[in-house]
Amino acid sequence: MTTSNPTLATEIAEVAVAKGYAAVDAPVSGGDHGACKAALSIFAGGNVAVVTRLTPLFKLMGNAMYMG
Repeated sequence: MTTSNPTLATEIAEVAVAKGYAAVDAPVSGGDHGACKAALSIFAGGNVAVVTRLTPLFKLMGNAMYMG
């Protein structure tokens, strides 16, 4: 999970799908303090079914929001 250029996220997703995998772009807000307190804001984008499947994992780190 990182903040990067949207073009990079698209490229990563295309390569993942071509190999039979899925990719989710999930930048976060909250910094080290939020990470230590499991209070990150996670902005997840990608296939809704994949993001839904990952939501329990995201909840361990903070609050996940599906962004499309």
